[in-house]
Amino acid sequence: MSAPQFVEVALAEADGTFHYHLPPTWAAAPLAPGTRLLVPFGRGWRMAYYVRRVDRPEVPETKPVLALLDGDVSIPSSLFQLLHWISDYYFAPLGRVIKGAFPQGSQAVVRRRFHLTEAVEKTGGEKKTALQERLIAALKEGGALTEPQLRKRTGGEKLAGSLSTLKKKGWITEAWEVDRPAVRKKFRRLVFLKSDPAEVASLITSLQKRAPQQASVLQVLLTAGGAMPVGAFEAPLRASLKRLLDKGLIDQAEEEAPRTPMRPSGFPLQPSILLNSAQQAAVDQIVSAVEGKTFTPFLLHGVTGSGKTEVYLRVIEKALAQKGGRLFLCRRLL
Repeated sequence: MSAPQFVEVALAEADGTFHYHLPPTWAAAPLAPGTRLLVPFGRGWRMAYYVRRVDRPEVPETKPVLALLDGDVSIPSSLFQLLHWISDYYFAPLGRVIKGAFPQGSQAVVRRRFHLTEAVEKTGGEKKTALQERLIAALKEGGALTEPQLRKRTGGEKLAGSLSTLKKKGWITEAWEVDRPAVRKKFRRLVFLKSDPAEVASLITSLQKRAPQQASVLQVLLTAGGAMPVGAFEAPLRASLKRLLDKGLIDQAEEEAPRTPMRPSGFPLQPSILLNSAQQAAVDQIVSAVEGKTFTPFLLHGVTGSGKTEVYLRVIEKALAQKGGRLFLCRRLL
């Protein structure tokens, strides 16, 4: 019989790390840091993150790992190293750092599903409690059932003791399942342009003097490719956004908001942002000073969302093209 293999794991619900041993059937299984394991903890079980193997555990007796929850590594190696560094640097429990790095919808829900064995048919007259009889009857009728399903069918009693006894007698077996919690769909409001870019550009010019913030909203939408979530607009522009909606110059719709960061945002981005006349004039003036290699301060004034940052980026782009280094500092005054 081979010597037991010990592992160190981190739990989101507890500080520190803990030592367990691997079942003999998969002691040689390759494990990578971040792999999710199921381990007994207190009177129940918890999901744990594998940290490393250890030669000698810190406790006289270790409990066995119950199940391997990932067929593959759940956390990329580079990310796990970063989370481990955060834990060490900030003296924060590793398990809580790992849990905090992922959205709630990505956390696993672990449940047991019970199956009857052939041995239950050979029990003969062996005495069973009333609850054990109901559990066996429920499994015969419903097939493989989870613990909540069994509880519902047997009257809501505590089942742990009876299930443990049936398992020890070999009358039932258990298997672990991993699922994600149900996450409600999230919706967001989008606003979008109703006219083509040329008409919008003309409208922006006509609004520059009498309604500059409405012109700014249209410019932001035009720059973004024609559509943006309402939440992306800063507070000073919200009132102008509503006026444009009331005038029928823009429209709105509701869409399901993506919860996965790598999914497309739902609206196209223009490959090249078109500057308006005021932006282009500012860029030309500043670039002229840069190319003349003279120190000249400039004050760029405009309301929030008017496109000042794009002016900075265009000037920096020109400066970098001349093989020069540039430093861009930004500070928002409240």
